[in-house]
Amino acid sequence: MGHRRRHHPDYLHLSKDAAFTLAHAAYVRALGRIELIFAFLASVFYFQEKVSRAEIAGVILLSGAIILIVFEKTA
Repeated sequence: MGHRRRHHPDYLHLSKDAAFTLAHAAYVRALGRIELIFAFLASVFYFQEKVSRAEIAGVILLSGAIILIVFEKTA
């Protein structure tokens, strides 16, 4: 049996510049999630809504994920 080379569609082959552009877009999208934190803080402090422990845990996890994404390249 001969070794067959798999053919990948052209859209899977990205140039170096395109890959960096997509990587930066991923960071921008992830950092765009910070609006959820601001909305949560506004609902608690401005609108004085009651929040559950699950919501607080979710905001803490989201904040941690954003911090990890931001500082990923510096490590």
